[in-house]
Amino acid sequence: MSGTSARGVPARLPEDFVDKPVVLTAHPLQRCGAFTMAAMAHVAHPREVDEALFRGVWQEMTTTLVKMAELPDAKEPGAFWLSLSYMLWPNSKMNTTNRKKLSYVERAEATKAWRTPPDPEEWPQAPCGLCARQACGFFGKVDVVLAASAEYRNTTVPGHDGLALCVGCLASFYALPHGCLVHRGRLSVVHSWDDDFLAASTYRQVEHTRKQAWGRPPALPPGGFEREQLVLEGIRRYRPRTTVSADVSLLVFTNSNKEQEFTEYQLSQSMTRWVRTVSLRPRWSASYAELERACTTRKVSGAARLARLLVAEPARLPYTIAAAVHGAVDGAKPARVPAVAVGLCELLSSYLTEVMRMPEQYLREIEQLGARAAELIIAQSLSLKKFTVAYRRTGDLRRWINSQSVAWLTADFAKKREPFIEPRQIKLLFEYGDQAWLYRNLFFTAVIAELHKRGYATDDEDAADARDTVESTQTEDGDEEE
Repeated sequence: MSGTSARGVPARLPEDFVDKPVVLTAHPLQRCGAFTMAAMAHVAHPREVDEALFRGVWQEMTTTLVKMAELPDAKEPGAFWLSLSYMLWPNSKMNTTNRKKLSYVERAEATKAWRTPPDPEEWPQAPCGLCARQACGFFGKVDVVLAASAEYRNTTVPGHDGLALCVGCLASFYALPHGCLVHRGRLSVVHSWDDDFLAASTYRQVEHTRKQAWGRPPALPPGGFEREQLVLEGIRRYRPRTTVSADVSLLVFTNSNKEQEFTEYQLSQSMTRWVRTVSLRPRWSASYAELERACTTRKVSGAARLARLLVAEPARLPYTIAAAVHGAVDGAKPARVPAVAVGLCELLSSYLTEVMRMPEQYLREIEQLGARAAELIIAQSLSLKKFTVAYRRTGDLRRWINSQSVAWLTADFAKKREPFIEPRQIKLLFEYGDQAWLYRNLFFTAVIAELHKRGYATDDEDAADARDTVESTQTEDGDEEE
């Protein structure tokens, strides 16, 4: 094996690389790769990676790939990195179309040559495109994954040498897959501008990927949407008394010749704070668990579907919470509006305030309107069915509110009290652009919650109709089962 031992970083590096071989740049994937190198070197931050650790990690990565030369193809046991190379480094020296015709030594030497940068004397007179230090060469699709989107191709046109990278940034891209989740033909990695959170997340993933490469991958969360569930799990598990101080992104990509993808799902800092807050408050945790149950479908678990909504479709969550309240209306005898409606209403209100940044004053006004509507339903002995049917269509709901405005005006108990509804609340519910439906969701939820507080009893027809409302509003809103 001495003849095929892994070469690596040049014996002598320029002075500005000796103390800090790896620096952080504005490129999210380079940052993830830099923190992966730190995790592989068993230090907390890339700035702690000195020259000796840098050389050790580079050699470890190269040796790992050189070992793949022993295998004839990617179908062999233990061919994790060879199989992954087609998604990451197509057309590289380790996965050439004629590799079966090559001897082990030839495959190994080709891989080592690919992963050995030139000596500093041969470096071009060009700055690194990411950190501005001296580049060690120009690199394209064979070495660098997509930069920002599938539209940004990392192939190079004739006459263009590629992206100039220094040896530190190149090493970061080489290290990147060691910190990625490999699942269903895609790689994914969690990024954040909060260095401490990124370090913790990357360290866990490096351990997972190492075990996966050994053929003993840890179990993924059940029920589907595994990547999304892992992101939320990482946010919840992060230091209990520490705030995640920046947005968190889930980056999903592939660099294969057959297809290229780069998709970013971003969780705002307010979203990460809300997710952590919910997990720490027992009352909200119970409501969240009820929401998970309401999200369950035949093919996807509630936890998985809710994780997908929070990560990829956060604007749809208010509707989902409102739908959970609808579905929670109980038809048992004696039938009651369930207690969970109150907790879900609080959950919805907190989400609209903390995550969607809707004015708290407006939310309180809609909640108070819901309380007055519930008071009228009880005072007039109205069937809940009339309200749930009206809620299905915007025009019907507006007519229902108009009729209740008149009823409020003529009711003895409402005399000398505030109006049932004011012009601004009408605008919030029906004329407030894209956010009007959010206020309608909150209004419906507030009515149901107030009915529960007042001990309102439903009948079987009311309960069945509320469940019909769930199905019809889901269809109209475009909800679908994964």
